[in-house]
Amino acid sequence: MDRISSPVAPAARAQRPANAAAQRDTSGLAATSRSFAKSPPVDAGRVATLRAQVQQGSYRIDAKAVANRMLAMRKDWTSNDAS
Repeated sequence: MDRISSPVAPAARAQRPANAAAQRDTSGLAATSRSFAKSPPVDAGRVATLRAQVQQGSYRIDAKAVANRMLAMRKDWTSNDAS
């Protein structure tokens, strides 16, 4: 019995993006990741300001702004679910 062998693509080759646009997206993502890694994940100055406002009792929450942002986020989620 003769076996016919066919070439198999190496794993590294199979994982490459299929087109140039996908490769650009991947490199853009890597650049963004490097950018985030260089900066602290939290704005320490902003945290200190908010902490002081809370401690002094002067921090106010704008309920209408919070509600509007929640509704906008929900709208984005819904539109993304449809596609």
